[in-house]
Amino acid sequence: MAMAFSLAACGSDATSAPPAESSGTTVPERTADFCRTVVDIDKTVNSTPPPEALPPDQVEAVMGQIAAQLDPLLTRAEQTAPAAVSGDVATLVRLTRQGFGGDQAAFESPELAPADAKVDRFMLAECGYDENKVTAVNFEFQGLSDSLPAGTHAITLTNEGDQLHEIAVARINDDVTMPLDQLLMLPMEEALSKIELAGIAFAAPGETTTAFLDVRPGRYFAACFIPEGTTTTAEGQGPPHFTMGMLTEFAVS
Repeated sequence: MAMAFSLAACGSDATSAPPAESSGTTVPERTADFCRTVVDIDKTVNSTPPPEALPPDQVEAVMGQIAAQLDPLLTRAEQTAPAAVSGDVATLVRLTRQGFGGDQAAFESPELAPADAKVDRFMLAECGYDENKVTAVNFEFQGLSDSLPAGTHAITLTNEGDQLHEIAVARINDDVTMPLDQLLMLPMEEALSKIELAGIAFAAPGETTTAFLDVRPGRYFAACFIPEGTTTTAEGQGPPHFTMGMLTEFAVS
């Protein structure tokens, strides 16, 4: 769930699409509304470049724009949250509002990860979305399909490596034909102009996290951009993990 990783990326327009129920599960209307709202929150947080990709003088304004876009979605998440996770959703909403309101310490709160994990488990069990289980090792993604149907999916990342890993998923623009490895070696601003960010999940060694994302037909990739040597307490100084093998392309149809 993106609320746990709000500091990693900044918003987008949160247009809803019908919930995907490719598992065949019939989802009660209120639960489906909650599930759709959480996916829209993930999309809003994850669909544009992270703060470090923005000019410093634009970060505050962008964070304010994201906060405004998130506000009605966060309210709706609280209103539609099933009883089993209502307290956890309230915690995530409170911390997200604090974080986007300028209190960056909210993103480091010890309340964040347990609440997020409980909501993820609920959504995996109750929302009817297909789950794609991916294992991160040093340095490879294992288990990610080379083809997915369009719709809403859960990407569950388990980190079996000894460094922090992420799976960042993006759609490559239709007019871009260059090989993926060449695309990712472009300057950041140019590369970001050629892709559409779809979602991201981070996992420390031994942890499992889930991201929920909508995908439409096209050419996609999954990558880990974290520098080699990174741990939960220190950023590594090595090359990005995608240059070491944590990069894969897949299709959505």
